[in-house]
Amino acid sequence: MLRALLETAHVPDLVVGASAGAINAAYFALDPTLEGIQQLGMLWTQCSTRTVFPFSTYRIARALLGIESSLVSPIALRRLLERHFGDRNVADAVVPCHIVAADALTGMPVTPSHGRIVDAVLASAAIPMVFPAVPTLDGLLIDGGVASNTPIEVARILGAERIVVLPTGFTCTLRDPPRHPISSLLHTWSLMIARQLADETRRLTRDTVVRIVPPLCPLPVRAYDFSQSATLIAQAYEQTLQWLHNGGLDTAPDVRRLLPHSHAG
Repeated sequence: MLRALLETAHVPDLVVGASAGAINAAYFALDPTLEGIQQLGMLWTQCSTRTVFPFSTYRIARALLGIESSLVSPIALRRLLERHFGDRNVADAVVPCHIVAADALTGMPVTPSHGRIVDAVLASAAIPMVFPAVPTLDGLLIDGGVASNTPIEVARILGAERIVVLPTGFTCTLRDPPRHPISSLLHTWSLMIARQLADETRRLTRDTVVRIVPPLCPLPVRAYDFSQSATLIAQAYEQTLQWLHNGGLDTAPDVRRLLPHSHAG
C-alpha cells in the first residue's frame, strides 16, 4: 500500500501507527523512499512465527501459574527490531512519526516522543497476555490497540486534514474458531480492531476527510502466519494501484466492508 501511494506522488506530512502498524510507520518515517519501503518489505518477509511468536509450553505454563505476565517472550521480536532499527530514536524520523501505545494501568493513549524507536514500537505491539508490558521513558506501556489500533482520532488531533488509513484486514475464511490459545487471542484481537476501525470511521468522517485503502479480502492467512508475506505485499500493491486509479482517494469509505464477516461456505 505504501509503495503504491508513494509511486503515485501521495506523500504523507506525518505518519501515525499502532501495534503492527507502528513498525510500518516508524520504518517509513526513518526512510520515506521507495528503497526504504522495499527494505520494510524485507523485514516482513524475514519474519516467521518463531521470530515473532516463539511458542513455549514452559512459558505458557508459567504464565498460567502467574509466574510470567505473558504467554510469549518478547526477546525474539526485540532482536528482530534491533536488527532493523538499531539504536535510532523517535526524534531521528525524517517524517514526523507518532507511535501510539497505551498506558498499562489506565488504557489511555500514549505517543512516545523520545527514546529508542525499538522500545516505542515494542510497547505499541505488546498485545495484552501475548507480550509483556514494556517499561519506557513514558511509563509502562502496552499495545496501542487498547486505546486505538487505527488511531484516526490521534491523527486528527495532530492536525491532519486528510487521513489515509492502511488497514491489515483480518482472516475472513475460517470455518472454525482457532484452537491454540495464542491464535485465538490474535483472531479475537483482529476482530476487535476491525470493529473499532468501522466505529471510528463513522464517528470522525463528519468533520475529517478519511480514506481507507481496501484490505485484501477474502484473506485466508492467519495473523500469526508470516509465510505468505511476500505474496500478500504484492497483491496489496496491485490492489492499491487499482483503487487509486479508480478514484479511491476521492471516494468516502464504505464502512460495511470493514466489519467482521466470513467467506466460509
